[in-house]
Amino acid sequence: MYLSPACADPVVIADDFSRTESGSLGSNWTDPGNAFHINANTSQATNRVAWSGTKITFYNGADVGTASFSVQANLNTTGTEPTRFVGLCFNVIDANNYYFAQVRKSGGLVQVMKVVNGATPVKIIPDFSTGWTGGGLMKISYDGDGFYNISIGGTTRVFTDSAPHIGGSVGLAFSYVFIGAGAVWSNFTMTSWSSPVTISDDFSRTVSGGLGPKWVDSGSVYHITGNAAKAVNGAASNEVKVAFCNGVDVGSAAFSLQANLNTADTVNTRYVGLCFNVLDANNFCFAQVRKLGGLVQVMKVVNGATPVRVIPDFSSDWTGGGLMRISSDGAGSYTITVGSTSVHFTDSVPLLGGSAGLAFSYVFIGSGAIWTNFSLTYVCPQEHQVIYRNAFDPSGSLVNWTGYGYNSTAQSLVLNGNSIIAYSMPATDIAKARGCLLIASGNYTTNVPTLG
Repeated sequence: MYLSPACADPVVIADDFSRTESGSLGSNWTDPGNAFHINANTSQATNRVAWSGTKITFYNGADVGTASFSVQANLNTTGTEPTRFVGLCFNVIDANNYYFAQVRKSGGLVQVMKVVNGATPVKIIPDFSTGWTGGGLMKISYDGDGFYNISIGGTTRVFTDSAPHIGGSVGLAFSYVFIGAGAVWSNFTMTSWSSPVTISDDFSRTVSGGLGPKWVDSGSVYHITGNAAKAVNGAASNEVKVAFCNGVDVGSAAFSLQANLNTADTVNTRYVGLCFNVLDANNFCFAQVRKLGGLVQVMKVVNGATPVRVIPDFSSDWTGGGLMRISSDGAGSYTITVGSTSVHFTDSVPLLGGSAGLAFSYVFIGSGAIWTNFSLTYVCPQEHQVIYRNAFDPSGSLVNWTGYGYNSTAQSLVLNGNSIIAYSMPATDIAKARGCLLIASGNYTTNVPTLG
């Protein structure tokens, strides 16, 4: 059966605080410290001579889950004391476990902190200065794959946490003393996206030639028999042949695909594998493995030309049957697993977006190439594009985005379409730099912290 669920619409929660409440934010909010109230169509820190520590309030029933989300609000403060901060909280599991980001008027200093089991907050990244002078937007986005970015006062930071809070709600935060309207929030919005969708095919159907209408098989070399996809008998097929999911485009989103592969053929030229980033029948990547020595190749075809290697061939412990899995961050960084062997690689000029499917090379007679339990998982690409576009540029412009790489030599990251590609980055830094998908735009600047 071929299953292809539709992408879900994002969930949007918004509060402009344009209502009258008696000493609180109302029933939609949890305020453990009774520290927030509504006044003049804004949320404000309740008057008090001395607030100590951090106070948060979070939206009831909101759960960002494991997928992408963003939270933002306009922040204002008139307090210039160096201990007074206003900000947002996120991944709020409960009143004792959450993150918060906060900014002060003095120097535009920003802190990103984490609270675990009610203990003293700890810094996630070093404090940094911005151009924020007491009023303006703070926005925090999460890419669904472990990486966050924060944008405020014309400055952005990308960060991650090795032991993260997952899911939870979002809301408002402030720290230490605020008198009167010293901490003010307006136009709060949270947007969260669905969990990734999975297209799967167990090939448990009868088709008269081919794989059916959900697949594109331009060479007419695949068929279904015995609840498996197989290469059609052929006397000579001296090139790679692919079949890919029809009407699918992973866009700039992260994705993974996998299938169980089998072959009994020990000829050294005969390979079975998967294709990915398939733009059309003449532009695609593929990975393939042969039974002889478990040799794996990762190749790319551009404009129908002879395949070229993306990385050197490598040996695995695959002996003729088992899982192949390929995952990508959506920007040219990949990991392939064959048997128990995993290799991380990147492509400096990647094919981006497109579909995915099956691949084999050279002659296969009878059931020499077999695929079962194929699946492709990705987050709807328009969701990631919204986050990537708006994280640092409220106008939505995709023009003149630039950035800096992970390491001290400032390797470059360049926007291509809706994705940012890493160039000339040392292999040891690729995994650490993969979170640097959202870096800077226009006058925005950044220094990417060490991502351990």
